Amino acid sequence: RRLAGQTKTTVFALTQAEEGEGKDADSELKLPQRKDVKKTKALLEDAALLIAVDTNAEEGRGLIGLNKGRDGGEGKSAEIVYLPQFGVIKQLGGSEGSADQFDF
Repeated sequence: RRLAGQTKTTVFALTQAEEGEGKDADSELKLPQRKDVKKTKALLEDAALLIAVDTNAEEGRGLIGLNKGRDGGEGKSAEIVYLPQFGVIKQLGGSEGSADQFDF
């Protein structure tokens, strides 16, 4: 916090969520809730944004959502195309057939 203030920079803090138990827990895309981000209370207090991400590399899909926003927008989420060797490709356009172009 002090470093960000002194240097007037943006700090990104990344933490990994707890993994679910069993195969089904890993295949269902579900964003962690704000209460589930418990790595450090200071992180939640200082953050201007809390962005949650969940991905499934086998299916090439992911979810990204806003859990905390000082300027609003909490609860908004979007499905994304996720290919681990490339990262996030694009947000899906809303139709179920959008991923067909990647030949999964």
